[in-house]
Amino acid sequence: MYFSGIYDHLNDGFYRLSITQDLHSPLLEKALTDNSLLAICYLHYYWETKHLLFKEIALKLIKFIENNFSQGLLWDNKVFVNINSEDEISYFWTKDELQGILSDDEYHLFKQYFTLVPHYKNHNVYHLYQHQIETPCDKIKVNLIKEKLTAHLQTKATIVKNNIINISHNANFLWLYVLASIILKDESYLSKAQTSLNHLLNYFNQTKNKQIITLDDYAFLINVLIEMFNVTNEEQYLTLAINLSDEMIKTFYDEKNGNFYYTSLQDDCVMRPKVTEDLITISGNSMALHNLIRLKGLTIDLGYNRLIKQSLNALALNIYNRPISYLFLLTSQIIDRYMYLDVLAICENEKQRKTLKDTIYETYNPFAIVNVFNFNQIRNSKYFNDYEINSPFVIYICEHHSCLDPIVDFEEALIILKELLR
Repeated sequence: MYFSGIYDHLNDGFYRLSITQDLHSPLLEKALTDNSLLAICYLHYYWETKHLLFKEIALKLIKFIENNFSQGLLWDNKVFVNINSEDEISYFWTKDELQGILSDDEYHLFKQYFTLVPHYKNHNVYHLYQHQIETPCDKIKVNLIKEKLTAHLQTKATIVKNNIINISHNANFLWLYVLASIILKDESYLSKAQTSLNHLLNYFNQTKNKQIITLDDYAFLINVLIEMFNVTNEEQYLTLAINLSDEMIKTFYDEKNGNFYYTSLQDDCVMRPKVTEDLITISGNSMALHNLIRLKGLTIDLGYNRLIKQSLNALALNIYNRPISYLFLLTSQIIDRYMYLDVLAICENEKQRKTLKDTIYETYNPFAIVNVFNFNQIRNSKYFNDYEINSPFVIYICEHHSCLDPIVDFEEALIILKELLR
């Protein structure tokens, strides 16, 4: 995908679709939520393989999406190219046009790193010929070429953006920020996530009684709150996730048949749809159940298990017949049934807390549940204060629902964790 014409190698970001199977004829429209989810995928690829190309793509996508930020929020979902001519081919160039814009050396370098694919009437879509530019000097030159072409493009086409705020799409991007802070070990992304999350929560609270708020808005916002708790272990995020989950259940849940409606009963709708399949993106129902499964594991049950079982039973036949349509929901079941790794540590030493997290996240382990608290967090916790503190350090390690005895020696804990993560 990245090497093809469906990726915009000039201004970055993936287009929504191509009108040909070879991906060389893109429809000139980008969806920011699509790019957020793709960036999450590329981060996971990098986390598992340590292949630097995947990291590079993820960083490009993050920067592309950040360019659409204003006042801490994404103000649009779709980015369109508006062409100042009769048809969209003016977004591309002919060979003669490129040679007229670039010097001979620039054109030669451009051809060295990009393949020009005929699109329509001899206009070209470019895609990467080599996945990496060989020298730092060439990289600088190629970036200058891209800047020159971008400046020329502004005389032919303008960018048009939807002036809207979509809560679930903003939440997806904050999810990306949180994952980037873990996988790239860069706390600046966590700081950005915290700032933007405050903006998003304020907007959510201001608008939820004034406009239609959907299941997706609740589900994806709750997901970010759980992810923020998992990274920071600040209990305010967990409490808010529980409160919003209870509100979501009251507003959208179908007590008779299981699963969640897309809209609330109060919304002025002729009918209340119920979307359960994971198709182009993750469905609100899958994300909602995913959240309840994780909250059930983090806290006392709070009645979530009944809703989870009722909803899964209602979907059982559909999942059996079309498992590919429920991939994210099935992933949640992996976490619930097998609980690959669940770690809770209590220690006052900040360096030890960081070493523990770095050790766990060094290995690709997307299903791990990791909570590392200091003494005050445990003493003041609403959910974890039943753990005993009898030593400067204690860690509880569970794998596949089988738990080891508490370990009070830090070095021993590191050895055991590394063995489990091999």
